[in-house]
Amino acid sequence: MGINVSRKWWVSMIATVGLLGLVWAVGAALAQEPGLETEAIPPGDVRLGASVASKINYQGRLTDPGGAPLNGTFDMRFQIYDDQTSGTLLWDSGVMAVDVDHGLFNVELAVDQADFDGQELWLMIYVEGDWLSPRQELVAVPYALSLRPGATVRGDLPSSAVLYVELEGFHTSGKAISGSVATGSAVRGEATGGYGVVGVSADNHGVYGSSSDKAGVYGSSSALPTYYNLYTPGVYGSSQNGAGVYGRGVNAGYRGVGVFGQGEGGPGGKFMTYTGNIIEGWQDVLGNHLILERRFKVDTDGDVYADRAYYCGLSTGCFNSGTGADVAERIDATEALEPGDVVEIDPDNPGHFRKAATPLSSTVAGVVSANPAVTMGNAFDPESDQWNDDRPLLALVGIVTVKASAENGPIQPGDLLASSMIPGYAMRAGANPPVGTVIGKALEPLEAGTGAIQMLVTLQ
Repeated sequence: MGINVSRKWWVSMIATVGLLGLVWAVGAALAQEPGLETEAIPPGDVRLGASVASKINYQGRLTDPGGAPLNGTFDMRFQIYDDQTSGTLLWDSGVMAVDVDHGLFNVELAVDQADFDGQELWLMIYVEGDWLSPRQELVAVPYALSLRPGATVRGDLPSSAVLYVELEGFHTSGKAISGSVATGSAVRGEATGGYGVVGVSADNHGVYGSSSDKAGVYGSSSALPTYYNLYTPGVYGSSQNGAGVYGRGVNAGYRGVGVFGQGEGGPGGKFMTYTGNIIEGWQDVLGNHLILERRFKVDTDGDVYADRAYYCGLSTGCFNSGTGADVAERIDATEALEPGDVVEIDPDNPGHFRKAATPLSSTVAGVVSANPAVTMGNAFDPESDQWNDDRPLLALVGIVTVKASAENGPIQPGDLLASSMIPGYAMRAGANPPVGTVIGKALEPLEAGTGAIQMLVTLQ
């Protein structure tokens, strides 16, 4: 017996995706900085423990040509397209045996959740050999599938958000969006030409990150290497009147560092300015930001200003191998020189120096330093971006080791020293030495022969 199916049919559509509970924890008081809270579920709130199935309910009514409702089991088929009349077939239920009672039927369609991403969708229905027309647009409720775990929300909105979430009221621990994950990314933003993640706040942190073991905020950049790469950093901060990037270290010692920079092949930190000082160091006198005093600065000309004393230490940047006691300057030499050599101006090579080889030389210039506390005249290598210089260092002020000879009599502490007959060696100058021949005063004795003694540099 044939069954007639009316082309005039009524369709209502209901999509059920489950109950989603949103619960926010409200703290008793506002903390000074956001912390890591555990969300509490108030009494009476319900949360679903399992994911909602990727199905929608579809209801319809079948009648005969006269409008009488039908009863029985019918072969039906459901297809989803992305166009009202043509388009692409996105999903097909296949033929289903559907029970009809007094014309009414209800089916669960196990659709593909990924198709519900913001595009227009149309349902085409087949009943006992006939495809019904027109296709029915899927609207409203099935799009609740876009809130199912793993869902995608897609749109083309030039000036507004594809997804907008608003938390109304004032809640100290409220979160418009909250994410939790064991090993992956709780919140992730990707952009082809814009910003991956943007955070804005009127009176608090725009973006706040906290971690018990790793970085609170981590940034990475794979930009091509250029000279400065200022606008392709892993982390970029900008501020109109405050700090573009602010770092705070709480614990004492090397573990409590406000900002730490590490370079692998490049500088650990680089600073650039247009009009202000290149770098400044400030002291928080009371530890409460009320009294701040600047202790150190480098201005745009490269001049360094620092309160108190300067200690060079043992770094290679000091050009020494110990705690030096003199000030020295790099010089050009016409022969190989070594620490302790007494040198004089080379008359045959202006601007150059050589070992002093005559007693009481009036062109004597001083002693080559081995361990200066401060060096001057160091040459800069632009390729390595370093102050690299291996030229001899001429002691100008302070205490220095000098090669000495007792050829003009034993040397006693306090004796004036001048050049000797032995190239590069000093000797006792004697009484009333000629002006311009004294290089310093002996601080140690030398009874006979040659040796190395300490000398106070005092050119006369």
